[in-house]
Amino acid sequence: MHSSMSKIYFYRALISFVTSLIGIFVPVYLYSVGFSLVMILIYTIGVSLTYIIFAPTVIASINKFGLKYTLLFSAPAYLIYLSSIQFVTQSIIFFHILWLSQGIYMALFWLSFKAEVISNGNPKTRGNEIGTLQVIVTLFTAIAPVIGGIYLEYFSYWNLLLLASFFLLLSNLPLLLAKDKKIHKINFKHSDYFKLIKKTSNKKTKIAHASEGIELILSTVIWPIVFFIFINESFAKLGIL
Repeated sequence: MHSSMSKIYFYRALISFVTSLIGIFVPVYLYSVGFSLVMILIYTIGVSLTYIIFAPTVIASINKFGLKYTLLFSAPAYLIYLSSIQFVTQSIIFFHILWLSQGIYMALFWLSFKAEVISNGNPKTRGNEIGTLQVIVTLFTAIAPVIGGIYLEYFSYWNLLLLASFFLLLSNLPLLLAKDKKIHKINFKHSDYFKLIKKTSNKKTKIAHASEGIELILSTVIWPIVFFIFINESFAKLGIL
């Protein structure tokens, strides 16, 4: 636990556990409380658009505050996201807070975390480091939905919220102990998106990312709802599945 990468492994393990406790169930939960498939797709598109809009702002935050603190900023955004699920049936405002906070969290987390891995890792052992991270993510994303499904089925979302919040706060401890590495300042503006779209040399990359986006919507939104319907709307069975 003295090395920077070990702290990142510990952080990623707990974050994977927290996001998988609830993440897979959000579209299904929205469906179960009466939201239509159209509204759920609007939620998904809203998350993606928020990510795109906030990405340049996150890069500016990394330049100003550093990687560690920008990554720490993601925790409050995720807590808002978790809390808004509790009240999503009371007002449409919480539905919009839900996709907005999730998109902001994703922008803060993914851009900062990937840069943390690159800056703290060793180029000679990059394959081993990424492989270790993938094993950690796979293990914790397999265990967490079983627990999350049981909580949703037999207890309440409030109990699951408290559990997830505890582990989310715990996950930030290794980050607080880690040193923040300085990286070269990155310049990226909203106008740079148009340059990337117009660029012809990355055509295959754009097709790959578009395909991955479609696959992600199917695997995280559509299929969980289909399975949920076929297993008589049981959160516990869905979590195990």
